[in-house]
Amino acid sequence: AVVAAQPGDLPLLESPKGLGLIYSERDPAAAPLTDRAWQMAIKRGVNSYQLAVPWDQIALPDGTPDMTYVEPLLDLLQQSGLQVYFTLQSVDTTALRLPAVLMDPTNPRRLRPDLSFDSPEVIGHLTALLDELVPLLAQRGGFALSLANEVDFYLSINPDQPLPLAVFAEFGRVHGKSLEPDMRFGVTLTHKAMANPDLTLLMMSVSDAAIFTYYPLDGNVENPAVIDFDFDSMEAFAGGRPIILQEAGVPGAPADGSPSVIGASDELQRQWVEAVYREVRERESIRFVSWLHLADWPADVIDFFQQYYGLSEPDFVEFLSGLGLMTDQGVARPALRELMIQLRRTSRPAVQSTTRATP
Repeated sequence: AVVAAQPGDLPLLESPKGLGLIYSERDPAAAPLTDRAWQMAIKRGVNSYQLAVPWDQIALPDGTPDMTYVEPLLDLLQQSGLQVYFTLQSVDTTALRLPAVLMDPTNPRRLRPDLSFDSPEVIGHLTALLDELVPLLAQRGGFALSLANEVDFYLSINPDQPLPLAVFAEFGRVHGKSLEPDMRFGVTLTHKAMANPDLTLLMMSVSDAAIFTYYPLDGNVENPAVIDFDFDSMEAFAGGRPIILQEAGVPGAPADGSPSVIGASDELQRQWVEAVYREVRERESIRFVSWLHLADWPADVIDFFQQYYGLSEPDFVEFLSGLGLMTDQGVARPALRELMIQLRRTSRPAVQSTTRATP
């Protein structure tokens, strides 16, 4: 029988706090420096990893599940002693990444004209995928799975899809829990989705965990003083569900020395690292946080993302380009040292500050 998650409940997560750091593509020349920083982060307390995989990378064009891509990654994470929080990118912000058989052949950003997310054909392919994926995750330290990523972006340009997507997620949640009752399922929202309470509550209703990405920008990088309001709001919408911060990130100053168009600075990035991990320590409800990311993406990856998301405004490009704790050449920003300090404090309960109980 499917049982609703209890407050603070992520039973497969072995640590009080799951701590992740995303190690993305970087310039090969920087590898010795970024690899050294990664190993240091493991020693300081990184114990989990957010693995995001598009659905069409673990399924053949006809929709048949194919774990060839993901199984070696899961094996590597298990060998590294890292538990796995898995993001299935069926929706990926503004893009759709379902198997080709479900997609409009004339428009790669849309489902086939005869389908919606709650169509039996789509649900059938999802449950078949979960039949393969969930046991694989359970055997290799997986503790939670998001069924779609940053859905509020996609739904803002597809306003007829919230209910069908919620049905899709609920079928996935119920089927996934029939395979592994202790695994938690849901969909990922950006924290800005909370400005739309109806949508946020709808997605919470089909989620065992409240899953958010957290990038505190409102035109410019925001002041860290907003974090209390943001996290209080997350807890209110979570309604006792455990909170997963799938990604948290703030850009540093442009690596080329040019003026920031979004008010970014290395010091502000450092302050945000300190603020996020302080709140994670103090709030029982937050069980997992993953910082994005270790080093800036190189220029060719930034070019790809502009095409992928269909966005190329200067503020978006600067935001993406500076999210690393190190530059793409491996030069450490002050936030890298701050992260190491915060990982040590957060991974060692004896030195944690007074915990703030979930209201």
